[in-house]
Amino acid sequence: MAPSFATPVPQAVTAESGHVKGTVVDENGEPIIGASVQVVGTMRGAATDLNGMFSVKADKNAKLKISSVGFKTVTLKASEAGRVVLGEDKALLDEVVVVGYGQQRKANLTGAVTSVDVSKNLSSKSETDVAKALQGAVPGLTITNANGSISADATVVIRGIGTLSNSGVSSPLYIVDGVPVDNLSFINSDDIESISVLKDAASSSIYGTRAAFGVILVTTKTGKQQDRVKISYKNNFAWSQATCTPEYPNVPTQVQALIDANRRKGNACELFGMYLDSEQFQTGMNNWIKKHGDTKSGYREMVFGDDYDQYGYYANWDVPGIIFNNAAPSQNHSLSISGFLVRPTSTLVLTTTNART
Repeated sequence: MAPSFATPVPQAVTAESGHVKGTVVDENGEPIIGASVQVVGTMRGAATDLNGMFSVKADKNAKLKISSVGFKTVTLKASEAGRVVLGEDKALLDEVVVVGYGQQRKANLTGAVTSVDVSKNLSSKSETDVAKALQGAVPGLTITNANGSISADATVVIRGIGTLSNSGVSSPLYIVDGVPVDNLSFINSDDIESISVLKDAASSSIYGTRAAFGVILVTTKTGKQQDRVKISYKNNFAWSQATCTPEYPNVPTQVQALIDANRRKGNACELFGMYLDSEQFQTGMNNWIKKHGDTKSGYREMVFGDDYDQYGYYANWDVPGIIFNNAAPSQNHSLSISGFLVRPTSTLVLTTTNART
């Protein structure tokens, strides 16, 4: 039979029988289950049942100490314990972290969990990719970029290099609002409320083998009721520049290096149909240098008979200068609206006017 959670009736103090009976409830009048009731100065105590009631052996002049997790501890006389109301201890609820399908106070947490300061590590950075923005924010969280491609995803590893198998996947499990996702790149950093990183094997007890390499939990912002409309706008303009670009030698140096390498291997000195050691190719290359100099130049439309002919290509281009700009601009705009746009008692009317010529 299911237990009854009806509002308990205060019990009388029966001190003459040597027992004190009472009820423990919260500020809303709901019974508190499992609250500890201890007779001060003795080893006697009791716990409240499903209806918040308790019975403990004590004298009417004795003092009772009543406590429960998340509530303020109350000490009172046994004669006043007919109905005890415990208030919430909000100071104990300040540090709350996401641990799985719910939340838990950080003081009671036994697993290795790190909470990310979103305002410090995301809002203050120009990086729009959440995974890349977490680089250096969490101890034990390693984020590397294999290449500079715009569409390339960062490699995320928690505590070590992951699996020793070349084909195995050692990336952590990403959970956004309770839903597994492949990566965090598609999430707008301005929509994130909190981020928690689970770094030990305890996360596998919740999410299974997919969490063997850790879990990154993301909670997004939700709508909040307000008495007025609040519009927030944030923008960010940035310029990215390569710190180091590859250096290319001039054409004669590249050609001679290819010729020497092919000769050592016994291969023909051929590259995409161009025979580098042929007399025609050498003549065309030397003529281009005499006409344009040995200085690398920017790209222009190539001229047949000058920059190239049927024997090969001779132009000495500035490859890094052509491929890479001095700086790559980027911009990010975020607009959010919260509160009531229309009051419940108001009527929204849309009027359309047709203009004629």
